[in-house]
Amino acid sequence: MIGRWLKRIGWTLLILAVLLAIPVLPRITMPTFPAPPGTDSVELVANTGYQVNRVAQVILGSQYRNLWTQPIKVEVLDLAAFEGGLRPAKEGGGQETRSLHFETADGRRFIFRSVDKEVLRLLNAGLSRSPVAYLVHDQTSSSFPAGALVANELQAAVGLPAGTARLVVMPDDQRLGEFRERFAGLLGLVQEGHGEYRRNHPRPGTDEARDTEEVLPWMDSSSTHRIDPRGYLTARILDLFLNDWDRHPGQWRWTGAPEPWGTRWIAIPVDRDQSFSDYDGVLMAIARLRTPKLAVFGPEIPTIRGLMYNSRRLDRRVLAGVERPVWDSIAAFVVSRLTDSAIEAAARKLPEPFYRLEGAGLVETLKQRRVMLQASAIRFYQRLAENPQVYATRESELVQLTHQPDGAVELRIGPESGPGAGQPWFVRRFLPSETGTIDLHLGGGEDRVAVAGTGTGAIVVKTIKGEP
Repeated sequence: MIGRWLKRIGWTLLILAVLLAIPVLPRITMPTFPAPPGTDSVELVANTGYQVNRVAQVILGSQYRNLWTQPIKVEVLDLAAFEGGLRPAKEGGGQETRSLHFETADGRRFIFRSVDKEVLRLLNAGLSRSPVAYLVHDQTSSSFPAGALVANELQAAVGLPAGTARLVVMPDDQRLGEFRERFAGLLGLVQEGHGEYRRNHPRPGTDEARDTEEVLPWMDSSSTHRIDPRGYLTARILDLFLNDWDRHPGQWRWTGAPEPWGTRWIAIPVDRDQSFSDYDGVLMAIARLRTPKLAVFGPEIPTIRGLMYNSRRLDRRVLAGVERPVWDSIAAFVVSRLTDSAIEAAARKLPEPFYRLEGAGLVETLKQRRVMLQASAIRFYQRLAENPQVYATRESELVQLTHQPDGAVELRIGPESGPGAGQPWFVRRFLPSETGTIDLHLGGGEDRVAVAGTGTGAIVVKTIKGEP
């Protein structure tokens, strides 16, 4: 009996999958908004396709459909006049956002990023006209259109490097050259390029911005390259506040500051498209059972597991040496900078029609989230502390493990000889009330591990050899 029902369910799911893949609908395209030559602004609706009836909203979610379908007036980007003139340099490589990089005559860089998204994985798989593509693309309505206008202001409020975004329509201008067909008429945000964010950082002597894929190999190679954990932690606590779950390694840039021992890499969070994302509705509630990062944006900060998922490996690496008092201190600092006036001023960056619809609600929700931000930050800390991932470098290093009578383990890593000998670059005391297992990744050099003390064995230290 049970077998027959399972077989029927299997066939039902198979038939449903086939139906969802049939190319029966028009191809999904991004809306464009032509602007007559000489026009400095246009009135538009970001995407009328996100307007659905109330029954569909229960299933698919109401999300930010009211903003996507709200008429707004948007300036047309003047390529000849903006910042002295913009010249297109290259198209960005985002998975869902169309982005175009520009340069000015004096060498500054700017990026245009489309507000609407493309479900490229499905389009490239030949499913662009299928119902499943429409269902996936419809979830773009869970993103707050132009939410980066608010997020960038709050990022600056907590002392992080940030850009200044403007909502614009790309003109149908011959200056776009080879990019004209793909970008003319698109609604998007234009702001400083990621390398320009560092100009807003108060510390002098910073290097140009680097990608994560550049910085991590340097960290693997030598302890003279280290990510600043305090700045990164500040950004990650702000991510909780913003409900920004999409913080994978590609969403960061790093600017180098000189230190006596080498280079400290300061975090620059970029691409705030998923700030205030709100995945409500029955369909997303089901999806959340499997994919907790699809969180609802509301007064309560949701599961830490979901909000840290995309950045979990980077989190564990960068924050492995940060103890609880530092988390407490930085969380308190972030809360202190997110004042009522800072939140209200950031919300005022929205287009006026957006502010009328959602501004007051957004401000109130952020104030409520601020109340519980420190508690959420500690839950984040506790999750990382359960199984820290500590990485040595490819240099030959001395690793000192000291088991203490109360069950704690002190871990020190540093050069055994040569410059810096006797000055460990990693020091942390792990507590048995927080930590069960430490994964110690040796980087492939001629490392020596010295074990001392006779603790309770409450914390297990696993040594993993090989290159990171």
